[in-house]
Amino acid sequence: MVFGAVGGASALAVACGLDLTGVASVRSESDAGGDVSRPPPTTTTEPEAGVEPRCDGGLCPPEVVLALPATELVRAVTVDGPFLYYVNATSKKVFRVNAADGSEPREMVSEEVRQLAVRGDVLFYTYPQGIRRMTLTTHDAVGGGEGVVGCLDIDKDGSFVYVADFAKNRIMRLPFAAGGTAAALFESEDGVQRPWGVAVTATDVFFTLSGGPPGELRRRPLTPSTTPPLTLARDRENPNCMVIDEAGRVYWPNNRSGTLERIDADGRNVVTLAAGQGKGDGATFTQLGIDARFIYWSADNEIRRLAR
Repeated sequence: MVFGAVGGASALAVACGLDLTGVASVRSESDAGGDVSRPPPTTTTEPEAGVEPRCDGGLCPPEVVLALPATELVRAVTVDGPFLYYVNATSKKVFRVNAADGSEPREMVSEEVRQLAVRGDVLFYTYPQGIRRMTLTTHDAVGGGEGVVGCLDIDKDGSFVYVADFAKNRIMRLPFAAGGTAAALFESEDGVQRPWGVAVTATDVFFTLSGGPPGELRRRPLTPSTTPPLTLARDRENPNCMVIDEAGRVYWPNNRSGTLERIDADGRNVVTLAAGQGKGDGATFTQLGIDARFIYWSADNEIRRLAR
């Protein structure tokens, strides 16, 4: 484990104005699926109230915040406050940079990190042996999380961390405070099969089912219930880690098809925000970050973003 400053990363020039949001397609989707309709291409710089802007061809090109050498891969990215945290899958290290421009890189962890979640000065991550919780002075394994492979999310009030356990078909929960133990919250009999992504609100847990087509996005109450989970989206190609905005909308990457999507919490208004991200091999484009202005993701050797 290494903590300290490192050198060498620069932000690239922007590819699109910061106030542009990409919209390729919008649909309402029930459990049975729905048709996709593509609006005619337009260019809008000052959209009407309630209307999302579109670039020529229907998609705005993402802005590159940080580009690593072409021989390196960014596996995952998340945002907390003014900072971006990302996993360099090639060097097996986690770095922190300024979210605004990718400057001032700082090495945070030297280990084979898969996915991560950050709140304040506390970072949780999954790695081949399980789950770790770290601050700048501590770096401890979490009990009960051995062999966990999947995404993490921290609830809004900072009480619990939720982890998708792909290998054991369960969603786990552990206290945010140090010394906690991870325990299963939902398992296969609760409609959880091959979960990879997980995100929570005050009342619900959202999770993606991955590991092979068809992938799905599901929602169920956080409290115990015999009601089956609600399927919000079907037939996705390896849906991965999710984030939820202040309006309750869910964002996720399909890393086999290279598309970034957004959906309302009730399964309506599916929007494709970006396409052609990553190489479709599952190595990158696995995790998203979100702040008040942008949605961030990793693709190949870059961190990219779009205004939202």
